[in-house]
Amino acid sequence: MSVLASVLAQDSIEYTYDPVAAEAVGAFAGVMIFVWIVLVLVGIVGLILWIWSIVDCSRRQFENPSNKTTWLIVLIIGFVVGLSLIAAIIYLIAGRKQGTIPESSGSSGATPTDTGGGGMGQ
Repeated sequence: MSVLASVLAQDSIEYTYDPVAAEAVGAFAGVMIFVWIVLVLVGIVGLILWIWSIVDCSRRQFENPSNKTTWLIVLIIGFVVGLSLIAAIIYLIAGRKQGTIPESSGSSGATPTDTGGGGMGQ
């Protein structure tokens, strides 16, 4: 009789509790949960850095307009292939230096001038 037939012919199989095996399974599960949490946090940080890089690159003016296009393509392709964190770090280290943020001509950053009337000290 084969091994499979003898196992199937048994009415019941006895299982015994092994505390060492249970502890090992618990430790493995704990490590896997920790690894999962770390990977999720790295993914969230990568997404935040990638969005920051895309916004920063779109706002900057480059001497050569094709540099802006190239960096945007690198960032988008990095996201598509799953390397958004690496693409964002490369842009923030190397690409950011190549462009400058233009000064706004609007009055959003300007402070109002004092007209001399109605101040607290008067």
